[in-house]
Amino acid sequence: MIIQHVSKWEFALFSANINQVMTDRSWKEHAVIFNKWKEYHGRADSRTLDCFHLQCHGLLTNGTPGILAMFHLGNHMHWPLQMAQEGVLFDVVLDKVVYDRNPKLFDQLHRQMNKTNTYNYLFSEDPRLLFGIKQALASGKHILIFADGASGSVDSQKDQRFSIPFLEGILNVKMGIPFISSAFNVPVYTLIDQQRRNSYYLKALKPITQKPKENRFDFVLRTLDIMYRQLEIIVTKQPERWECWIYLHKNGMLNLDESIVDEGLTNHPLLVLELDGEYCVFDRRYYTAQKVNLVPLQ
Repeated sequence: MIIQHVSKWEFALFSANINQVMTDRSWKEHAVIFNKWKEYHGRADSRTLDCFHLQCHGLLTNGTPGILAMFHLGNHMHWPLQMAQEGVLFDVVLDKVVYDRNPKLFDQLHRQMNKTNTYNYLFSEDPRLLFGIKQALASGKHILIFADGASGSVDSQKDQRFSIPFLEGILNVKMGIPFISSAFNVPVYTLIDQQRRNSYYLKALKPITQKPKENRFDFVLRTLDIMYRQLEIIVTKQPERWECWIYLHKNGMLNLDESIVDEGLTNHPLLVLELDGEYCVFDRRYYTAQKVNLVPLQ
C-alpha cells in the first residue's frame, strides 16, 4: 500500500535542509543521517560530565578575556557547566525566545554553574547588551556565544548577517561575534567539540585578533571563514552532530528565495506526506507541496 511510503514532515524538511549545502549526498543517505541524528541528539541528556574533557583550560583561564565561539554539536548544555566547574569565567549571550522555550532547563543550568562563581545570561534582545558585554569583559570574564544560534527563532532576521560559502552551498551567518571582538578589541576563541568514541574533548583554535591595519569588514569576513571552516570539517565527517539541520529552514541561515538547485538531479527528490488529512507530494529542492489523490491498490 502507498501509505507505507508516506514520510514525516520532520524528515522531509531535515532532508531539504541538508540538500541546500550537501548536494553530493544522495536522498537515501539523508535517511541514514536523519536516523543517526535522532539517535545522537536523543542520547544527549544521558551523557555525564566525566565524558567531557576541557583541553583548553590553561588558555581560557589565563588568556585575555574574549569571545568564546561555539556551535550546536549536541553538547551545548554540557560544556558551559564543564567550563564553569573548571573555573573558566564567562557570561552567556542567549536569545530570550530560546530561553522561554525551556526556562526550567536554563534555570537549572544557571544554578549549577553558579555554585562556584557568578555566571549571567545576557539576552540578545536587551538594548543594554553591549553595556553588559563591556562590563563582563572588564571584570575578566569571557563572553560565550553560539555562532549558529537562533534555534528556529521567529526573530532570526533581527541580526545582521553575512553570506559565506559552506560545503556545497551558502549560509547566511551572524556577524555578532567578530563585530563585538572588533568593537571591544578582544580576541575570538573558536572552541571545537571533538568526539572520540564515547568521550568529548573541547579544544580552542589560536585566538583570532584584528590586525593593526585590517578594517572591520575584512576582520569580520576572515573570522567567520575560520570559524565555519572548522564546522565544515566536523559536519563533513559527522553530519549527524549538527543540531541545526532540523530547523535550518527557519533560523535565517538559508536564503530560500535565491536557492540554486542542481537541475541535473535524477534520483527522485519527491516525498509523499500527509497534509490536513490528505496526501501531498513534497519537493525537497524547492520546498513546495502539491496535494494529490492516492488510492491504495485493492
